Amino acid sequence: MCKDRLTLVVRNMPHNQSTTLLPPVPIHFSLIEDAENFFLSHYGSTWEGIIGLGYPKLMMDNIPTRKSQVEQVLSHSPWIRVLWKLFERTPEQLHPFETLTSAWNLPNMFSLLLCGMTQLNVEFSIVDSGTTNIQFPERVFQPLLRHIKTYLAKQSSSTAAMLQNYASFWAGASMLCETSSDNQIGGATGLPYTLFPVIEFQMLVLDADVNREALSLTLSPQQYIRFVGRHPKNGVMRDCFAFGIRPHHSGTILGAVFLEGFFTVFHRDSLQVGFGNSTCNRYSNMSTVTSSMVNGVRAWKSSIGRKTPSECAFHRPVSPEWMEFIRIANVVVSIFTFIVIIMHFTTSLTVFIYQHVECCR
Repeated sequence: MCKDRLTLVVRNMPHNQSTTLLPPVPIHFSLIEDAENFFLSHYGSTWEGIIGLGYPKLMMDNIPTRKSQVEQVLSHSPWIRVLWKLFERTPEQLHPFETLTSAWNLPNMFSLLLCGMTQLNVEFSIVDSGTTNIQFPERVFQPLLRHIKTYLAKQSSSTAAMLQNYASFWAGASMLCETSSDNQIGGATGLPYTLFPVIEFQMLVLDADVNREALSLTLSPQQYIRFVGRHPKNGVMRDCFAFGIRPHHSGTILGAVFLEGFFTVFHRDSLQVGFGNSTCNRYSNMSTVTSSMVNGVRAWKSSIGRKTPSECAFHRPVSPEWMEFIRIANVVVSIFTFIVIIMHFTTSLTVFIYQHVECCR
């Protein structure tokens, strides 16, 4: 355990015109080299969060990527760097694939467009292994919560009936605890997992027809009703669970609760995220408890109110005339700047040759 003082800087967004230095506060922290059961505990934990150190030295691979090689060339060639900036492609939404791989100016985060509800994409959707839970905007969280409660109401169980009005559980303020009845979590009945539905996520994918197909993933309640440990009460051991979905002020974050269900690959060089089936995402051995899985590319269900997968995505309203004007202006400015650079280079070379000739005389 380490102890230090943390100083925070508040920056005036979005223009960064001024900064305010807050008084330092004492903090305790640990350096994690290897971890198991990494989720933040709901039971007597004093941890406030996880800080990732995004320094380039910690992120460098032994084999340089194409991106890092280009950056090395640019760092030694200022005039190439100027031209690179002029012709570098901006993250504008040209088509759905651009939207899928856009990084949204968040360093070391990968954006991911979710289909089915436009509200998911109004701000941004990111996959973040440093966030414990799944976080949705309030206007998405509330309908999802209603669907889960409706499904729960159809289950013939005293636990299901109790959860209907257990507001602090849905708010993440308290846990659901069941008496441990077996060596495995959920015992011989699979409770509470068998009470909850699976949640399907549909996403745009590079190799699919964006007008007719989408990638389907199902998330098991074994992930979003997350196990937080066994705890004694009055001499009896109990399995305790927390609701792993939270409301968020803006945007969507698919945290560790989501990532735990899949074998997840982050391709930093191409800014892509890949999902595969995991062999270690089960807490219950009961066959009645479904696993999280990648269902593959499926036909789009137009019944959700969108005829094509790309229609569910959020697109920033930009006038086509203005877009065309901006593109033409960028091309003209780029050509003009290129000519100026060439003329400057030619002039400098001519002066050098002239001075050299004068010197030789």
